[in-house]
Amino acid sequence: MHILGTAAIIINNEQVLLTRRNDLPVWVAPGGHLDQGEAVQVGCLREVKEETGLDVEIERLIGLYARQRGPGNSRRTMNFVFACRVVGGAPQVSDETTDIRYWPVQKLPVNLPGWHRRYLSDALNGNRKALWHSLLTPPWATIVAWPALRLHRWVNRLQGRPRFTVTRWGLGAFVTLFDDDGRVLLARRRDYPVWNLPGGKVERGETPWEAAARETREETGLEIEIERLTAIYSKPSRAEIVLSFQGRVTGGRLVPTEESKESRYFPVDALPEPILPKHVEHIHDSAARYADVVLKVQDTPPGLKVLGFK
Repeated sequence: MHILGTAAIIINNEQVLLTRRNDLPVWVAPGGHLDQGEAVQVGCLREVKEETGLDVEIERLIGLYARQRGPGNSRRTMNFVFACRVVGGAPQVSDETTDIRYWPVQKLPVNLPGWHRRYLSDALNGNRKALWHSLLTPPWATIVAWPALRLHRWVNRLQGRPRFTVTRWGLGAFVTLFDDDGRVLLARRRDYPVWNLPGGKVERGETPWEAAARETREETGLEIEIERLTAIYSKPSRAEIVLSFQGRVTGGRLVPTEESKESRYFPVDALPEPILPKHVEHIHDSAARYADVVLKVQDTPPGLKVLGFK
């Protein structure tokens, strides 16, 4: 299971909105952990409202950041960072913040964590080629932060405040691979007579893009390179997030594997049956090549259940 969070980069007239946390002496972009039962985009809007009093709307995804907590540490926090704009409300501090302020992007506070500087830099540079990144939290940050957080939680308990909890989320990653004729690659599973896209569960300590490449190799025999993130599908009732990537083949060959009986390319308008319904949506969203990453809720029953296999 994975810890997932959001952050909002709000820029107005060359100034960025930052909040000062009440548990650590740092300035950060507004954001926080996803709560149980909410989509990624909903969690982003809620966190901004709770921390700043402002209503915002999402303009685009800046990036997906896998933040590792130190060298050799398999624990990662996955942050979805969005560019947002203010549409209402009024700035006000909350239980989570002690100050809210716009800072000139050329004169940021010294105590702005490095990964938040990276979020802002990517927002300003507008680099749309790669939307996924691995960041390493400096060891000193972990050493300083955890004692302070534990003290803050102890004080909260003494004051009778609700205990802080973090929802653990399941993460999945799938890949659409198109050939020169625009056909999409599908694998036929061994456990059920169903066609699906290459992909699967993101394991502990693994990033979604690493999982997508690994699962493709294990299911089809192909080596791939991830080219773009096409969609983020939230499944709030199941506490799952599925990421859809588009990739290209760089090596290997199509062979039967322990997980798949066969893999073949099919025209997008002539997909085989039975196929997982949600994967049909993945394919069409990827083939459409939208300018921005698609954000959708896919909170229908599991595909195998819909097809009558469970």
